[in-house]
Amino acid sequence: MDAKPYLDGFEFTPQMAVESLIDKSITERYDGPLDRGEGRHGEIFYWPIDIYRLCELLVELWDELLTPEAINEAFDRLVEWDRTRDEWPHGSCEADEVERPLSSFDDPNACEQFVNEYGRAEHDDDLLGC
Repeated sequence: MDAKPYLDGFEFTPQMAVESLIDKSITERYDGPLDRGEGRHGEIFYWPIDIYRLCELLVELWDELLTPEAINEAFDRLVEWDRTRDEWPHGSCEADEVERPLSSFDDPNACEQFVNEYGRAEHDDDLLGC
């Protein structure tokens, strides 16, 4: 099987394919909190805050198939900050929820939803008077 071209002419090797499979299996299952940061060019990236949950997922899914070194390498890749929000479909980022416009919440309880999300960011629920 020939390797397919990858980023800027690099080859997508079998090792890269396995790493991608491992990473995707974890990012699609991680349901914990996310932190976010901004790249040099203004792009927004996310990474998991609950590293214990990340470890649990790696062990649950891959303990019987990977060496401890390979699990550690996967962990290191997953805690890097270069993943987009779409790569963590079940994670939650409090900073994103606080910045959501009120109009994006489902009606008729938009105000209540906003207060709940705002409250999750450790603010007083009565702050908005809803």
